[in-house]
This record gives sequence, structure tokens and C-alpha cells, in this order.
Amino acid sequence: DVILVGEIRDAESGRIAAEAALTGHLVFATMHTNSALQSLTRLIDIGVEPFLVAPSVTAVMAQRLVRQICPKCRESYVPLRRVVEENFINAEGEEILFWRGTGCAHCHHTGYFGRIAVHELFPISETFRGLIARNAPINEINEAARQAGFKPMRYDGLKKVLRGAQPDKVKRRALFVLSQLDSREALAELVEFARSGDAALRSEAIRMLGVSGDDKALAELSTLYRGAASVQKREILQAWMIAGRKELV
Repeated sequence: DVILVGEIRDAESGRIAAEAALTGHLVFATMHTNSALQSLTRLIDIGVEPFLVAPSVTAVMAQRLVRQICPKCRESYVPLRRVVEENFINAEGEEILFWRGTGCAHCHHTGYFGRIAVHELFPISETFRGLIARNAPINEINEAARQAGFKPMRYDGLKKVLRGAQPDKVKRRALFVLSQLDSREALAELVEFARSGDAALRSEAIRMLGVSGDDKALAELSTLYRGAASVQKREILQAWMIAGRKELV
């Protein structure tokens, strides 16, 4: 029922993967492209017909590995104003901290230890299936993805930069911004923060889910409650009361 194609690099392997997906199999495959969006046009470029690509692809995830700062010797620093202005909308003027490794025995004095993946996920909706079927150019697909709320790899990279910032005020500012966004992506981010191992971050995210008062957010709180430890259950109950609800469902 599940097929793994090591790499699609020609029309034959592309057609086999597409036809297998159309006959009910779950197919995983890899390709070499610059972005998740370009993988669609790449399939067509190597000879797979658009009418096969459009219905067979469910989602595309792109990833790149980057070096991770050593946790033993990292130190914070204030980036240049130009760097902040190029990458963030900092309307409140709060201090944003970046991190760097100074070098220690743990990381062999390189300042880096291990790697972390940066991702972008592109789910294929019916709108994009229509674009693919008529072999739309990549710039048209890019524009449609932007309007649909697609977050590029750069967004995930910057999000991981912010997650590395230790001061609570920076994290809480990020959480507040997320809580004001009326979107599934923002809700998913808050739920992810609510499962964090960082107690302060988790507590704040749970509170934000309650403050939102949104039915979907409260449903997520119910799900979290069922698998939570006693301390987390108290936090979730408090958030539920903030939302004005009497009891968990």
C-alpha cells in the first residue's frame, strides 16, 4: 500500500510514481529542485504529462539542513538594525536577540553542534490542480500560493531563529501576534507552542488559546487536556475559564 521511490529523475520513474498514486497507493518520492513549488513544473519538464501530475500529487515538502548553534557555548547578541528591518516587522520596537556559538570543547571550538532542518510545505488544493493541469508558468503558481497563505522556507528559518530567543518578552510578543491571526496556520503554531517543553512558553501559549475564545482553539485545548500532566491540566482549566466556558468537553 505504501511505495517509496528513492528519486524521480526521469519521465519513466515520474510516470510510475504518478500512476501508482492514482491507483490508490501512498507514494513517497524525492526530487532535486530549488523549492517545493518548482517540483511541480520539474515533473512536467522531465516528461510527466500535466494531467498525471495534477491529480496524483497531494503535497510537497522541501527541506534544507543548516548548522545548529552549540547549546553549551552559545551567547546572545543584538543584530544590526539593517538585519532586523530586512527580516522582521518589529512594530513595538522591542529588542530582538540572535545567537552565536563562541566555541568550546563540546563543539570542537567550531560554535556549531549538529544540524537542524528548515522546511516548507506546499499542500495541493483544487486551485493548484487546475493550474498544473493547464501547465501554468511557475510565477503564476507562486502568486497563487502567496495568496493562499503559503509560507516559504525563509519563514520557517526565521521562525526557528525567534524560537531560539530566550527572553520571555520576545517569545510572548511572537505568541501575541500569532493569537491575533485568524488562520489555521496561526492556530497550529499556538498548539505547537502549547506542547513545548519550555514551561513558560507552554503556559503562555495555553493562555493565548483560551483568550482567543475560538471554538477550534478550545477544541485543541480539550485534546491537550486528555494527554496532559497535572500541572498542564491546571493551566488548561484556567484557560478554559478565561474563555468563559464552564467545563471541558
